[in-house]
Amino acid sequence: MGEPEKRGAKVSALNVQHQPQLNDPGVSLAISLTPPQQGRLGVFFRIFLLIPHYVALYLLFFVAEVVVVVGWFVALILGRVPTSFQVLLTGILRYFANVGAYGSLLTGTFPKFRVSPSSDSAVDLNIRHDPLNRFAVFFRIILSVPSYLLSVLFSVGIVIFIVIMWFCTLFTGRAPRALHQCVATILRYSIRSLAYVWLLTPNQPWHGWRGDAQSNDEPRTEKTSYFAISSSAQNLVVVAIVLSVLYYVLTRAGRL
Repeated sequence: MGEPEKRGAKVSALNVQHQPQLNDPGVSLAISLTPPQQGRLGVFFRIFLLIPHYVALYLLFFVAEVVVVVGWFVALILGRVPTSFQVLLTGILRYFANVGAYGSLLTGTFPKFRVSPSSDSAVDLNIRHDPLNRFAVFFRIILSVPSYLLSVLFSVGIVIFIVIMWFCTLFTGRAPRALHQCVATILRYSIRSLAYVWLLTPNQPWHGWRGDAQSNDEPRTEKTSYFAISSSAQNLVVVAIVLSVLYYVLTRAGRL
């Protein structure tokens, strides 16, 4: 009787160990879901502090476009982009994630000018190098349209939320928790969407676009790639879409 129980325990342990990977999109973005305390002076001048990073990102994204085009042809033949391309593009996205997190007040840690992983960075990004379907590679631009449209629908709402976070952080030193988690979730979706367009993953970015689950009431201070956000934050993600739709409808109506 003892041996079957041991085997059963081993099987259960294996199931528990691999269960989180069942819906793993292959793009892991880790960031704290608890809004940090930030200096008001740094918050006030945040956009000016980021100017050098914006210049660097402009140049890096130009490089990324060239690499993606070359990688597209290679992936059609080999079924995957070269490892060197994967490392470079992942690094650019990692840098973009840290700059985006700092600019959207998700972190008070000034990003470093680096694309390589770092233990002291506010945001960790890792992308699994999975094989690609050549058919999906050939039609990647068309297949990316739905996820791109959702990114567009997030655009207006997230700007409004970041402005609200800026005022709140400027006066209290900390952003509202629900807004912080909402903006972090949208940032994660944007990174996953770019990773799909850049051929870094075969997986569409839909999984977890509203967070992975509802969190408990305890604050989360550690970096996590499992976005167990509150129900309020999940609702705000939807509100961001609604605000964007209203903006485009009203803008369109004003032109008629």
